[in-house]
Amino acid sequence: MHRLIPRIRLAALAALVILAGSRLASAWADNPPTTCDPNLGTCTVTVSSPGDGSSSTSSGNRSDSGGTGCVGADGRDYPCYDPQLGYWSGRCYWKLMEPQPDYVDGLWDGHPKGDGAIYLYTCPPFTPGGDGGEGMEWEATQPGAPTVTPAQLAQEAYKELALPQPTLVLSPTGQQLVNLPTWLAVTGWDAQSATATVPGLSVTATARPTTVVWTLGDGSSVTCEGPGTVFTAGDDPASASPTCGHTYRASSADEPDSAYTMTATVRWSVTWAGGGQTGTLPDLTRQATAPVAVAESQALVTR
Repeated sequence: MHRLIPRIRLAALAALVILAGSRLASAWADNPPTTCDPNLGTCTVTVSSPGDGSSSTSSGNRSDSGGTGCVGADGRDYPCYDPQLGYWSGRCYWKLMEPQPDYVDGLWDGHPKGDGAIYLYTCPPFTPGGDGGEGMEWEATQPGAPTVTPAQLAQEAYKELALPQPTLVLSPTGQQLVNLPTWLAVTGWDAQSATATVPGLSVTATARPTTVVWTLGDGSSVTCEGPGTVFTAGDDPASASPTCGHTYRASSADEPDSAYTMTATVRWSVTWAGGGQTGTLPDLTRQATAPVAVAESQALVTR
């Protein structure tokens, strides 16, 4: 059990007290309190889209502490993680002392060398006459440190990836013509990311579109390495798409509702990074379907 009233074992820590206090004040100014609480196992997932700059926050099936941080002895909320002071536990911040001090049996509370480690603790408030304190103490593991691994957190981010449904863009627009090249394209080709965080650890999963498989409805299919090219004024209406296209050889008059059913399936590759590690996750797909009427005509039209 962690001591709520810390004890300072070495007089040499006096300088550390002053330094830690000033660093904490600076850290509070630069890092607003987090809503994550390692003691409650909370996790906030932030979903962002580099393509449009939008973002949203979702708790999913994770709990939410309902507060703005961790509570100190003075009743104030503090960040549950500080990059300089470490993780919050027992109303104090705890951080591995680096380098570790020379082994002294008393400092290790009778534990043999190599069992556990010495951690620095920093307890707010840092006000004249306050009950805060600083010191060092043996602990088996770092108090308050997240138990989740980067790979596990990556799975949480993976679940929150919000991938857009593709929108089919054909040229000519509307009805297609037999023997006239149809240009195929989809929208929504921006990479999407989701970031899962717990105090002291953040992992981002990023999905990138790679290919589109087009099922054209006439028994043929096309796989395109990219979103395709949208026809613009000045392009030759009789030419094939430079990146992704199809030419129908028969009308759709005999099909249900006189239209082929066209399907575009976008495949996304997913990678993750965080906590000094990287990895891959299973590919994802998004699909859209639309009816396409194809008429018999040898005439060329302006798209």
